[in-house]
Amino acid sequence: MISAEAPSYHAAKAGFSNYLEGLALALKPSGVRVTNLRFGFVDTKMAKGL
Repeated sequence: MISAEAPSYHAAKAGFSNYLEGLALALKPSGVRVTNLRFGFVDTKMAKGL
């Protein structure tokens, strides 16, 4: 879920995902596989602003 209220969070998440994609390409010749799990929204007290 993307929201206008957390642009820095979304930028950091996108940056980390791009880093992992590059890392996967760099390590592929060595036989190392990199997995990037991007979890969806989790309903927590913090998410509700409590």
